[in-house]
Amino acid sequence: MKTMKKLLSLLLVATTILSFGACKKEKDSAGENAGATVIFRDFENWGPDFQTTQLMLNFGKVSRNEELEFVRSGAYSCKIQPLGTRETNTKPMLYWPTISTTFDYDVSDFKNLDYISFWMYNASEEMEKVTVGMVTGIETVDKISTLSGDTFSLPSKQWTQVRYYIDFNAAAIASKVTPEMISNVQGIYLQFENTQSSYVKDAPVLYLDDMKLCYKTKDAEIKDAFVLEPNEICDFERVFQWYTFKPNIAYTGSELCIPEVKVVKASEHDIATTSGQYAMQLTVKSGTDTTSTKQPCVSFIKELLQRSDFTKIDPKDYDNTYFSFDVYNVQEEQFRFYVWFHADVTATDENGQPINPYVFRTEFDFYAQPKTWTTFKIPFSKINSASYIKDQKHRSVYNESAYAKIKTPGEFNLCWLEKDTVGGDKVFYVDNIRITQG
Repeated sequence: MKTMKKLLSLLLVATTILSFGACKKEKDSAGENAGATVIFRDFENWGPDFQTTQLMLNFGKVSRNEELEFVRSGAYSCKIQPLGTRETNTKPMLYWPTISTTFDYDVSDFKNLDYISFWMYNASEEMEKVTVGMVTGIETVDKISTLSGDTFSLPSKQWTQVRYYIDFNAAAIASKVTPEMISNVQGIYLQFENTQSSYVKDAPVLYLDDMKLCYKTKDAEIKDAFVLEPNEICDFERVFQWYTFKPNIAYTGSELCIPEVKVVKASEHDIATTSGQYAMQLTVKSGTDTTSTKQPCVSFIKELLQRSDFTKIDPKDYDNTYFSFDVYNVQEEQFRFYVWFHADVTATDENGQPINPYVFRTEFDFYAQPKTWTTFKIPFSKINSASYIKDQKHRSVYNESAYAKIKTPGEFNLCWLEKDTVGGDKVFYVDNIRITQG
């Protein structure tokens, strides 16, 4: 009988969730919100504040708090205890939909939304982090699409006001942003660090209150943010370049090894850059498999090469032109990196099935020397050489001449071997990705 009751409860929950998307209230015009501040969630009421909260797989726990010490205003706040998936290091995420037919609201039009504001209290002993971003599509309860968000630090034992500014120009650097998307944002998400535990007692404790939508008096405009100097690819001095890369795993492997990457002011880390003030800080996360040749990586978007002078080099100059960049190795020992180049293509096998683009790559390796900057230079004449393809079946159907990695470049990757990460995290700085001659 208990099993039957539980099944009926789950069916009712599923029915409720599905009913939210059944129809849609006509949204208010942008003019009605111009310059206004709208309370999105103050957590004073069970519905919609808690009732519409969507927890992604293995999030952890969310509950209603009435301890006034952890309430910013009113009588209640939202208590959050994030976990995530321990086995794969998936980060816990929750979101609140911007549309609800049950509660008769629609705030999905972000055309003139300036920023999202809320307060968080970190009751844990250590500093915690929260990433805030936009949900652009909801396929199922467990599958959503998002735009890259911004990450904020939450000092221990205090309230922190978070302001997430809506910048579609920045989001458009790494993702396709359309006018339809801007006027139909599906939700607001929060993502936290993985706790590396399956038990709520081990989760950090955070409290959320007073989430508001703050509007501008005019609509946002999407502008072309790409502005590059001759031979510049990415030196991290321009804000838009901070959105051109992401941590990744080239071949499916342990997500424990997904690196941490961010742009930092180098002087604050006692590092002198090779160009400007900023560099990308790369924290290579420690794996556990001493034999694994899986390759975690940082992936740079294809637009960096496509919009730079990379595609404009005359073939007669390929032997004397180089893709160059600098890496500072903080460690006491050298570390081996790999650079992968791809063409912007989609290939299929003889059965018409998509082939993993990572098998069609040109691969180079180099060693970052300890306690110094190492400059790595790859001649253009080698970038467009034959792809590294293990599978003879794929090689037989691959037309190399159709996928030029210089004239139609795809993304490029900075990679390393998982087995080389075992033993502890390692920190590096990457700077001044450029084209050089001679």
